[in-house]
Amino acid sequence: MSNKFKISMLFMIVTSFTAHAITYDFNFVGDDGYSVVGQFSFDENTAPAVISEDGLGLTNAIEELSVAFYDDNSNLLSDHTVVTAGVSSYFYFNLTFNTVTEQLEPGFTFDVGEDTDTNNPNEHYLFSDAGEFFTISNADTGNLDEGTNFIITPAGPQPSAVSVPSLTTGALAVLMLLLFFVTYASQKNKKSRP
Repeated sequence: MSNKFKISMLFMIVTSFTAHAITYDFNFVGDDGYSVVGQFSFDENTAPAVISEDGLGLTNAIEELSVAFYDDNSNLLSDHTVVTAGVSSYFYFNLTFNTVTEQLEPGFTFDVGEDTDTNNPNEHYLFSDAGEFFTISNADTGNLDEGTNFIITPAGPQPSAVSVPSLTTGALAVLMLLLFFVTYASQKNKKSRP
């Protein structure tokens, strides 16, 4: 095996373990002061221009999504993890996000939170049927607040690198040293042969 091939293979292995996750925050404040704070992320290298998610199970692009609901005195009502490791746990999950405009795609349903149809007072969800007018609801108590003050912003420095699985700098250094010694040993063996 040539050294160039070995280096190429190592580079492909290392880069295949690295996903470039990009994270967005979203916030909603209703007309009566109730609020919602959430965050979602996806791999910017593999996501389509418009991400469309719907329902339970494997997602199309969203890797993580969490959301918290607050009353008009900023007391936590509930918090929910809607998507974990690319799997949605929310039956009514809906999100259509344009990665170019970095906003919800107009005209599509947005629904995040938790609603198991059991009238649980600790389950809340934020819903919009067209991405413009939003409602915070609870199956037990009904609509809690509504309005249009919904904002999505990139979270922190972008893009961030997330290792999948985690490949630490130390592990990368060990791999590079191993490659160096293998290459060195193969070169030394070639020179010592008659």
